[in-house]
Amino acid sequence: MLKSLVYKNFRLQVQGIRRLASVASNTGLELVDSSDTSTTIKLDNKMLVTYHNVFLRDSCTMADKSIHKDSKQKLFKTSEIVPKSIPASTPKVVEDPRTGASMLEIEWDEGDGKVHKSSYSKQFLTQYSNIEARRIGKFFENDVIQWDRSKLVTARNKGKIDFEYDSYIKDDLVLFDVLKKINTYGIVFINNIPKQKENTNKWFIEDIATRIGYIRETFYGKLFDVKSVDNAKNIAYTSHSLPLHMDLLYYQSPPGLQLLHSIKNSVEGGESIFADSFFAAKYVAQTEPQAYFALTNVPISYHYENDEQYYYYARPLVVEDEASTDFATGQHTIKECNYSPSFQAPFEFGITKPFSPQDKDDLVSSHSISSNVNNAKEIGDSYLFKDFLRGLAMFEEFVHDPVNQYAIKIPENTCVIFDNRRILHSRNEFVLKEGEERFLKGCYLNKDTYMSKLRVLTKKFGHLFS
Repeated sequence: MLKSLVYKNFRLQVQGIRRLASVASNTGLELVDSSDTSTTIKLDNKMLVTYHNVFLRDSCTMADKSIHKDSKQKLFKTSEIVPKSIPASTPKVVEDPRTGASMLEIEWDEGDGKVHKSSYSKQFLTQYSNIEARRIGKFFENDVIQWDRSKLVTARNKGKIDFEYDSYIKDDLVLFDVLKKINTYGIVFINNIPKQKENTNKWFIEDIATRIGYIRETFYGKLFDVKSVDNAKNIAYTSHSLPLHMDLLYYQSPPGLQLLHSIKNSVEGGESIFADSFFAAKYVAQTEPQAYFALTNVPISYHYENDEQYYYYARPLVVEDEASTDFATGQHTIKECNYSPSFQAPFEFGITKPFSPQDKDDLVSSHSISSNVNNAKEIGDSYLFKDFLRGLAMFEEFVHDPVNQYAIKIPENTCVIFDNRRILHSRNEFVLKEGEERFLKGCYLNKDTYMSKLRVLTKKFGHLFS
């Protein structure tokens, strides 16, 4: 006990800084510096990285000491280990007795002469060495390809986004490719689905969806029919044309993916139209940065008030991922877009400003005029709203240009899967003649569900494509 206290006091007196002689290592892992607050290593004989000791202690995965061996969940709170995040001795590079690989080993001072031993693989240390590395295997924004009509046509002609139903259902490598292409292009097609019987409890779209994960149920149900009906509560269930939009933006958490299985499509018209909102947002950013800034800051209100239901949520047209940067533009990468004109509620941001009595002297005496706006923020909001309106007009002009749209009459026995937070979709008007029908079966998946499956299969198969 006394020896432990003397050793701890000594370290505090010298402020805990220890310069270590660099020992060459052919394993790509080398200890350089250590202190009470941080540990510095060299990775692959070239990259120096200094890690905060609280991070290292907090990341310990010792079974039944730091994490539960079965659930893998932490058995402590970060605040509990902050005082215990000081090395009891100099960290060292050791060899994993099971694999022979090099590891960083640190013994933490638990007090009362007790120590807690943690070890960190080179893979782990590399994974957390910088911001970009920390996103690998979790996010895949670097694989995104923004497209116009010609680029998507080329992708389809080369078979990049078309897949056979049978192989999609049976082969996990094909499923992995489908998920990657959804991330890359935001849209894929599953073709040659067996002919669907309508009077059945088995719908092929369920098999397609659950290959990825559980289906997201909404007030439309688990599955929904897209066909023309009388007294429709949604214009999608008519033969009228639909404007470009995304679904359910009045939800706090809108669905991430939408699936539409074309079962019958013999009508005249009814072509589906798709556009890449990320490409449109990037165009605004490059053309009018100030207008683009407004698109990322001005919330648009969305609502659904019908059939004894009232949904409401407000979100900006463009949502950026502040943890990720597009190094080509120096801007944050786009995480999602939000555009659905038919379900817009009245704007609530930047719509009022102070009333100037001096401008209205000829109409009313100044003493009778009062302003409902009395703060600088709302004055500034009105100017930002002007920039937003300019950016919105540019965005809409871009996505409605046929050059930036991909139109297709979805063939029967084909299912289109698209990213509802990126890809805008619409439909041309169609004509119902005797004996003809347009019937699509649809459902949604959460983005979390899709991303989970993509991460799992990346871990399983990613090395095959590196």
